[in-house]
Amino acid sequence: MQKLTLTPALFEKVRRLLGETAGLQFDETKLNTLQSHLRDRVRAIHCNSLDEYYDLIADPGKGREELRKLLESVTIHETSFFRNHEHYRALRELVLPDLARRKAGDRRLHIWSAGCSTGEEPYSLAITCLEHPMLVGWEIKIEASDLSERVLTFARRGTYRTGALRYLEPDRIRHWFKRQIDDPIAHPVRRGTGPLDPLVGQREVFAISEKVRALVTFHQMNLASWPYPTIYNNCDLIFCENVIIYFRPDMTRAVVAQFYNCLNPGAYLFLGYSETLWQISDRYQLITHPNTFFYQRPLTEGATAPAKRSPSAAAIDIQEMLRRLNQAAPAHEPSRSGEAHRAPLPRDGDAAASSTRPLPSRSPARPAPPAAPPAPANGDTDPALAIAIAEQLTKEAHKHLEAGRYPEAQATFAEALSRNTASVDALVGLAQIHANQGRLAEAQTECQKALDIDVLCEEAHLLSALIHRQQGHNADAIDHFEKVLYINTASVAGHYHLAELYRAQKRDAEAIREYRRTLLSLDRHTPDAMISGLPAGMLRHACEQQIRRLQAEA
Repeated sequence: MQKLTLTPALFEKVRRLLGETAGLQFDETKLNTLQSHLRDRVRAIHCNSLDEYYDLIADPGKGREELRKLLESVTIHETSFFRNHEHYRALRELVLPDLARRKAGDRRLHIWSAGCSTGEEPYSLAITCLEHPMLVGWEIKIEASDLSERVLTFARRGTYRTGALRYLEPDRIRHWFKRQIDDPIAHPVRRGTGPLDPLVGQREVFAISEKVRALVTFHQMNLASWPYPTIYNNCDLIFCENVIIYFRPDMTRAVVAQFYNCLNPGAYLFLGYSETLWQISDRYQLITHPNTFFYQRPLTEGATAPAKRSPSAAAIDIQEMLRRLNQAAPAHEPSRSGEAHRAPLPRDGDAAASSTRPLPSRSPARPAPPAAPPAPANGDTDPALAIAIAEQLTKEAHKHLEAGRYPEAQATFAEALSRNTASVDALVGLAQIHANQGRLAEAQTECQKALDIDVLCEEAHLLSALIHRQQGHNADAIDHFEKVLYINTASVAGHYHLAELYRAQKRDAEAIREYRRTLLSLDRHTPDAMISGLPAGMLRHACEQQIRRLQAEA
């Protein structure tokens, strides 16, 4: 057998196949992880090489079953009952009472747990419905789907080890589960390259009650393949937690659009805490509840936006986000002592505070101002007047952009640039329009033009970083995020998105450091201040939860 080394060329082919088949995203940092899974599968079926294995899984006829097994291997299935307890609190206190009042006529609820893994989520939803006093006597139907037939086998069995019940109170366990001694038949499948079997190594297990089990039906289903079966139509609630975070951005948009079509008007969508619809979809209404957030399909079409936008349009643009950040505490506003105000950064182990933060790889230095204003492109004879007109036009363009009137915004930004070719604000505005409409290359071009004029333009670096991350260019994304934080050490968006990127790369210590710096930067904002499309209080809760999870996994 040849040495099983995943070459960059083969890695590109495999990740493209997995992306096209299941929407999964693997950047360069996942090469070794994917290589490990491929080696396990090659040895399991006695292939001679990784190239031979790829030829097999790329064959729609012969390789379909093996491709399914590989997808099961690379998919993460860790979960537990009532995992995001604040979501279930929101269900009890707000969502289910609202649905009960609006659907009192037919007394039926249709719920979908998308990406249900080994069943803890749909069974948690069933228990929540059975315990709710307003739903007594209702017909509750819960569809639960997952890509992996293997985990669905465990889900249908409905028996769990004690770790899966760690968020449950003893009274709930006694009421909804039956304790039993581990039976070898309960886990006949040996642990191979896939996730940890839910029952291996445990003597004591708990079986879900038949009353709970009766509400849930399990199906094998690929979220990256549509149209979706009609059983998922007319949903009142969709739970899809910690699933779309692994998708490519284009697949995420498509899946979220499919969810929208499956939901009844006024129905709800719950995602994981690290999964937001910012720059994904603006068709949903963001709902906040103490310590959590979720989404609702509006009761009337178009209620969330003043103008119709494409599916890729952002719910809030970068310019507005940064404008709100700077309104609360301008990064460069002189303090009363005459010194520039900079928020201190926490020391995390050997992480340096802001005074010793290393410069980015290409240290920015603001270029010297030109000796004279740039010549206006439209032939105006007074450069100062041309610049003033350009500033006014740029303000008008931003109003169009914030209202979602992209054609008007683009035309007005272009007119401003015809008056002043060096208008950084207009260039970044054009970049935002291109990014919102999916023209990422054009957006990067405008960002670079802005940075050529002002290398310390925070908005251009942040937008460029987000675009690079969306394209899977993580090294470039990190470089621009670091520049954002060099320019403004208190940037909430910079710290938070860098933390999310580090977490996706399994760089847990660095992720925890940036989550903590996000929390410190959030101290200057009120809980309801909107940042990155979310209330500051929700971002704080998300950061705290991610820190706890990463520390628990260490």
